[in-house]
Formats: sequence, structure tokens, C-alpha cells
Amino acid sequence: MKKVIVIVGPTATGKTEVAIELARRLSTEIISADARQIYTYLDIVTAKPEKEILKEIKHYMIDIVTPDNYYSAGKFKNAAENAIGEVHKKGKIPIVVGGSGLYIKALTDGLTILPQRNDALRENLLNEAKSKGKGYLYEVLKEVDPEAAKKIPPNNMIRIIRALEVYYLTGKPFSQHHKDKSKLHKNDYTFYIFGLLWDRKKLYQRIDARIEKMLSRGAIEETAHVLKLGYKPTDPGLNALGYKQIIKYLNNEIDFNGMVSEWKFKTHQYAKRQITWFKTDNRINWIYMDEGYNVNDICDKILSLCEKDTLKK
Repeated sequence: MKKVIVIVGPTATGKTEVAIELARRLSTEIISADARQIYTYLDIVTAKPEKEILKEIKHYMIDIVTPDNYYSAGKFKNAAENAIGEVHKKGKIPIVVGGSGLYIKALTDGLTILPQRNDALRENLLNEAKSKGKGYLYEVLKEVDPEAAKKIPPNNMIRIIRALEVYYLTGKPFSQHHKDKSKLHKNDYTFYIFGLLWDRKKLYQRIDARIEKMLSRGAIEETAHVLKLGYKPTDPGLNALGYKQIIKYLNNEIDFNGMVSEWKFKTHQYAKRQITWFKTDNRINWIYMDEGYNVNDICDKILSLCEKDTLKK
């Protein structure tokens, strides 16, 4: 079995810094498992590594599609596996890092074989939502697949439409597909999964500080530039935390302080959901961070545990 080191955790825990230092020590390469860093032009708010780092250490799955493209977990799995294969061919151990739980799950557990997106069907569903109200499709989903509806927020139109799309194309509820273990795509990797976690109060402080830094680096200007290029607020890349709040500010729907406050609060909520998601995975070897946090110490611990091979897998 081929080894893969995976570093997960909620936003702002220091995953990127740890992955970079590990990559330096192992002379290896990194596969990003971040659902927003895949988009070109979106650099600051997605917290991509600095350009100097990208030149120093090869990164996969960064800047691969434009903001108007939808990118599924299935596509990520296939591309990430190809990247992992490339790294292994070089005799190196790949490092996967990111906080997108569905991407990590797709890679480590596999995904059921689901139908490709059907643009005509999606357009019909969107037209129904426009004519009958935003909540209509969610009510439909509750009828045809109540289990999926419990897991999907009522305002997450992308996931609602995908669940309905799968139902209409296959005649089987979306949630049922994920229960069919016989259809899972498997791989032959051994995943050593590490999770970084801070005390909740400290994590929120780190999130707030990072948002302030993003603003000082030009997050608002970046968003305005991408909109000027012709991309729409509803495009998948811009329909994300940070960009959504900045767009509201640019459209005079909210003042600056309100924008910052909402961005921070929504990111706290997102981090809480990430923690809940990852805590269900019993394979994760948790590293609890504290004020004495040091990237080198964390890397020492990860490498020591990998060498002893006493990890949960």
C-alpha cells in the first residue's frame, strides 16, 4: 500500500504552514483539498499559499478552473488520485491538505457512481425556483429525499439541485446512493490522516485576525477586479464566504463594519460545521494546538508517529 499524509481541520488552524514545512522536510509535493483554491483569480480570500511558496513547492489542485465553473467532489477525487500517482512515481510521499470535508471523504473513502450533471434539467429546476420561490425546491427535496434534506441547508441551492438532479435521473434518492457501499470507487493508498484543532475561543480569534489580514492585503479590491472581469456573484467561485459579504458591501447592501462582522460570524459557523464533520471520522489522529504551537514541533510529531506506524488509518 502506498502512503499518503493527509492534514485536515477547520479553517485558520495552520494546516498550510504545517504542510509546507513537512513538504520541505520530505522533499515532496502538496495536493490541495480546498474547494475554493481551485479557482483562478481568487487568491486572497481563499488563503492560497504565496506565489513564492508555489514556486518552491509544487502544488496540485490550485488555479485549475475559472470562477464560473462548478467542480464536483468526484472530479476532485479523480484529479487528486492522478496527482498522488505522479508524486509516488517520483518516489515521494504526497501530502494532501485542506478543510473541504467532502473532498477529503471522496478521496479517502471513495464516492458512489452518480450521473453526470444535466444542464437542461438544472435549468428547469432553476426556472422552477425563480417562478415558485427560493424555498420551493427544498420542499420538493424534503418530499422525495427527506434524509438528504436534513443534511443540506435550505439556502444551499447548489446541493439541493444536485440532490434533485440525481433523484430525477436515477429514480433513487440521493441519500440512498451514498448507502450503496458496493458502488464505491476504491484506491490502494494508506492514508495517515492528521487533524489540527485549537480551543474554540482561540480558533475564532485566529479566524478574525486572518480576515483582518485579508482585508489589509486587498480582499475588497480582488473581489471588485474579478467582478470587473465579468464573473457573476452567483458563479460557484464567488458564491463563497468572504466574497459574498464583500459583494454585498460593494453593492451598498451593507456597510463596511457590517460586512466584516458578518464575514467573521459566518466563518465561525463554518469552522464549527467543519469540526463536526471531521469529528465523525475515527481515522483522524488529532493534534491539539495551544499557545505554544510551533510548526516544527507539529511536524516532528507527525513524522515521529508515521515512523512508528501506530496510527489510526
